[in-house]
Amino acid sequence: MTELAPLPTVRSAERQTLEEFLDYFRSVLLRKADGLDETQVRQQVGASSIDMLGLIRHMALVEQSWFSQASVSYTHLT
Repeated sequence: MTELAPLPTVRSAERQTLEEFLDYFRSVLLRKADGLDETQVRQQVGASSIDMLGLIRHMALVEQSWFSQASVSYTHLT
């Protein structure tokens, strides 16, 4: 079973806190998917139309989009 990253300390510097939250939530998602075969990651559960594979793709897209927007905003500030 995939180990969870430690819970974020929240009282760290902003960058460190962000990295801790990312590590933690990435490890949660990995733990949920750990050991699933292709059929299982494509299986819809409950009323939602999203499966585990869709959730992983969604999270990767959200993270990529957020960092892209943040880096563009940062370069406009400097």
